[in-house]
Amino acid sequence: MRKNLLISAALLAGAAMTVSAADTLPFDFEMNSQDQFDKCTTFEPKAHGSQWYFTNLYTDLGPLFAVGFNADEPMDEWIILPAVDFGNTNRIEVSVEARSQSAAAPESFEVCLGRENTIEAMDVKVMAEDWPAGTFSGDDLSFRVSTAELDTEGGVWYVGIRCTSPVYQWGLFFRNLKIRSLGEGTGEPPVVPVDGISIEGEAEYTVAPGATITLTAVVTPADATDKTVAWTSSDESVATVDGNGVVTAASGIENGKATVTATCGGFSASVKVTVDKNVGIKGIETESSDSAEYYDLQGMRLSAPEKGRPVIVRQGGRTFKAIL
Repeated sequence: MRKNLLISAALLAGAAMTVSAADTLPFDFEMNSQDQFDKCTTFEPKAHGSQWYFTNLYTDLGPLFAVGFNADEPMDEWIILPAVDFGNTNRIEVSVEARSQSAAAPESFEVCLGRENTIEAMDVKVMAEDWPAGTFSGDDLSFRVSTAELDTEGGVWYVGIRCTSPVYQWGLFFRNLKIRSLGEGTGEPPVVPVDGISIEGEAEYTVAPGATITLTAVVTPADATDKTVAWTSSDESVATVDGNGVVTAASGIENGKATVTATCGGFSASVKVTVDKNVGIKGIETESSDSAEYYDLQGMRLSAPEKGRPVIVRQGGRTFKAIL
């Protein structure tokens, strides 16, 4: 084991490195300077020529940490960052910018936590990323984000990054490892925010006065923590909407327009509702008969119309809407 290429007997024996004080959450480790690299612990490479290092030679990427794989052997290299005091937090979000260097063979990395500054202690995996052979992460570093709930309370943790490849590879680049708290020892799952909402069906509906339609809102992601939807109407004199998305057109008007909106987690979706007294009449044929026939507002014949509900009446050669 070595501390930035300088090894000690204690570290080689697997002893934890002593630190004067742990960082606290939120933890922002930019990984962009030699000074920061000097605060980390690296280890004797498992294959000739492989190593972690700081570099600012890639002008298109800027300063960063890198691990180089320079031997025709399997690679398994670790770096351990300074200690972090999580306080009472046991739910965290971990993010890091990462990029592979080659698509010639598989590369992967893990972010792990451990109670001591040793590889053996890194037993809590909080992130993993694989680039199979033939794939490439892209020319720029991009963020990987993961959430984790620890099985134990917070306290002081060391953060380790492990990089592996089964054969010769160029290596991996890293920058800006961040850890955020998502809760303090509640034992509850992490909060999953809403990222969108839509309303199933049409963008616009035309209904008769007194008619009802039921709208269904779809909130994403499906596992969002709070999917409560608030419904509103832009003009309740034309149409109202209840908390279940049931829209009721006003019965005392002949026509009008309103916008019905569903809102959740700061996102919203809307549909237009037009109230028209002539809806349901078109397409019903008239006959010269004094006997009355009753139809619902969609034109379906009713054998026993319900009192108090609007219906279409066909009688004596004319068709009209009425409330029985």
